[in-house]
Amino acid sequence: DATVGRVMAACRQEIALRIRRPLHIEPLDFSRNDVPGIADPRGMGAQTLGVRFGIVTVERGALERLNAAAKGAGLAVSGVACAAAASGFAALTQDELDLGATVVDIGAQVTGVASFRHNRLRSVHCISIGGATMTRDLASAMDVSFDEAEAIKTAPQGAGVSADPSVLGGAGPGEATMVLTGVIRPRVEEMFELVRAVLPPGEPRPVILTGGGSRMRGMVEAGGAVLGRRVRLGRAIRARGAPQKTLGPEFAAVHGLLAHAVRLHC
Repeated sequence: DATVGRVMAACRQEIALRIRRPLHIEPLDFSRNDVPGIADPRGMGAQTLGVRFGIVTVERGALERLNAAAKGAGLAVSGVACAAAASGFAALTQDELDLGATVVDIGAQVTGVASFRHNRLRSVHCISIGGATMTRDLASAMDVSFDEAEAIKTAPQGAGVSADPSVLGGAGPGEATMVLTGVIRPRVEEMFELVRAVLPPGEPRPVILTGGGSRMRGMVEAGGAVLGRRVRLGRAIRARGAPQKTLGPEFAAVHGLLAHAVRLHC
């Protein structure tokens, strides 16, 4: 353990990125005598020992703006974590963490894609499409306000599109349904095609949807059709004692952040 700790500490000291700041530095595997791919080198003799890290970074300017916003709200920042990674640690089962799975965290402005395997974070990608992108498209197509479009988008099947036609930019219920489908579906398919492009190659592994955008009806089915993988809706499964209403996919990142904060202070 001491030897592994020294190697990891030495490698971390070499990570001095000036433009970007590391958020997560995870050991992926080790090399022994230049032979890579060793999950745990303890108990093995070696002339040389190396470690391969996965590093998630963020632009320093963006992080400084986030810190300033938190400070303006009267908060102190003790740590930062990637939302998709936090959602994964909260919503994935132990088998999914070990055997491999990908979390697609659909936020308002950005969709995060975090892949896990062997109980470690393997990769992170961000896609500049989120739930608010779809709402703006819908608001423009139906000539309604952003809030009205959001209410229509998130309404249960059949609800929200039967309102007074004046609320729908003059569209009747049937026409509103057609607009809703015609505007949202292409954007959802575009988002999942971008997700598919960054999924780890090889054996198809399950995809778990989290974030507020995953609540929109038809997301699981659309994800399965475009990605060609098993897709399910995630929920926080490691939050003992939390109220049931806070365990949905829209709260997965929050529960993951809380767990991350606990780990930082243990």
